[in-house]
Amino acid sequence: MTPNLVKTSVQLAPGMLSQMVRYSGLTQSEAIRLAVERDYYISTLHAEEVSDLAHKYQAVLGGALSDLDRWDFIAVARALPAIVEGFLRETANEAWQDSHGHDIDRRALLEQLENLHPVDRIGILDCIDALRHQGKPIAMSRPPARRRVRSKRSA
Repeated sequence: MTPNLVKTSVQLAPGMLSQMVRYSGLTQSEAIRLAVERDYYISTLHAEEVSDLAHKYQAVLGGALSDLDRWDFIAVARALPAIVEGFLRETANEAWQDSHGHDIDRRALLEQLENLHPVDRIGILDCIDALRHQGKPIAMSRPPARRRVRSKRSA
């Protein structure tokens, strides 16, 4: 039994469309639907864990990804750990906290990002982009800078 489907239209690059012939026996429309359904399934396999990670570290991830949007998914899939590492280097004097108010262990965060599958890295971008479009101020959610207490010697 065929589920109720909503008719849509999509524009694809010729090279991508020519890849659809690998699904022999399917019409072009069926091949496109299969590709979209597979992508949706694959991208949601670890959705809860990815969402939890994105929300936990949203202050750092939001800042690191502030110049990127959902169309930059290839760059994020390939280089999310390096992007975040560069952002952390640029903000080395910041004391970052996770969503639970704990100081962020930078090495642990980078290791978690390094261990993510590229599809899950795209999921991180999707979560941060969704938060951004909900109007939540992610990139500016840094904790207030800690004041340095001067010692009596330097005063």
